[in-house]
Amino acid sequence: MKRLLRKQQRGAVALIVALSLVAMIGFLGLVVDLGRLYINKSELANAADACALAAARELGVPPIADSLQRAVAAGQLVGGRNNVDFQGNPVTVSASDITFSDKLASEYKPYGSADPAKAKYVRCELPRSGILPWFMQVLGIGAQSVSAQAVASQQQSQISCGLPLGICKPTPPQCLHGGTPDAYGFCKGEWYGSKLEAGITGSFNWIDYTPSGGGSNELSDLISGTGECNLKVKQEVGAPGNKDSLDKAWNSRFGVYQGNLRVSDATPDFTGHAYTPKNWSSTYNAFADFKIQRKTYEKYQKDTESELGLNTNGNLYTGDLSQVGADRRVVTIPIMDCKDWGKTNHKAPIQAFACVLMLHPMSKPLKGEDPPALVEYLGRADEPGSPCITQGLPGSGVAIGPKVPGLVR
Repeated sequence: MKRLLRKQQRGAVALIVALSLVAMIGFLGLVVDLGRLYINKSELANAADACALAAARELGVPPIADSLQRAVAAGQLVGGRNNVDFQGNPVTVSASDITFSDKLASEYKPYGSADPAKAKYVRCELPRSGILPWFMQVLGIGAQSVSAQAVASQQQSQISCGLPLGICKPTPPQCLHGGTPDAYGFCKGEWYGSKLEAGITGSFNWIDYTPSGGGSNELSDLISGTGECNLKVKQEVGAPGNKDSLDKAWNSRFGVYQGNLRVSDATPDFTGHAYTPKNWSSTYNAFADFKIQRKTYEKYQKDTESELGLNTNGNLYTGDLSQVGADRRVVTIPIMDCKDWGKTNHKAPIQAFACVLMLHPMSKPLKGEDPPALVEYLGRADEPGSPCITQGLPGSGVAIGPKVPGLVR
């Protein structure tokens, strides 16, 4: 009788242990599997944010007809650089995940159905399915799904990022290739040059955002880095004079490296293809061709005197610009009334922000001639559709800085 009772007790203990294990696995699943889903959703949210911000950058940027197609491509590229599931798997962004609307709370349509002239908001909605639980499968729970979405638009910035380069209001204003100068005297597509040498004036010159700061080293770091990102209209800046060593930092944006600068320190643009009067005789509107060169990640043409008339004396980056490049040659710079630098404190206020294209690397003297540095004026940086959708901090409804992509949902 006692032996039978012991056998029954052993069976009960086994049953209790089995039930306890199921319960423990269930609790463990709640913690681990739900935590895993939460992390997947957070990682997916980061990808959606990146996708929406990258796509919003292209809204309204000429040519308008294909702006939404470019926005989709940008969103897919940048969003797809993210990973999920503890960074173990790449995010997949399809064209159908990116939609557009003219109002925040309205119907969002794919790029083929949306009106590119009216699109103001872009939404990236990224799903992820087929996430198999690690522990909850024991309880018969199958694959799970998560999703994340973000909505972005272009907003006026309260601060913006710019190179330490000020462009002077032309006197008198004139458009050499036709058209009417804008409110600050500039003409879209026109080239403006300056030799950036002691005693030589020109359309632009180096400026110092912090006159009591670090001189050439500070300015070089700004050019090879992201620029100065605490700029506001009416902010006063100094005229530091000429800084001969800054050409190295400038040229790095074309994939041309000198001295101690490397790709890891100074990111190049997606293309180093350069423009000078020798290979672009019209000296006007090279931006359209620049965008074509960017699509194929063309490198700088090297120091060919016959084609460019340049002598950078630098080392050309030979790797894949599609992997290391960024938007580095379409830049924001302050518009100045350079006559103000003649005043007692040698400072001048920022009047507005210009969007310019850096046309070519800076050159060493070639046959006794020092070519000017040239930029192409692309318009005001705060204009709708400006190519200079720059890094910066989105502002309130009364902000007046250049437009930047900002998340609105």
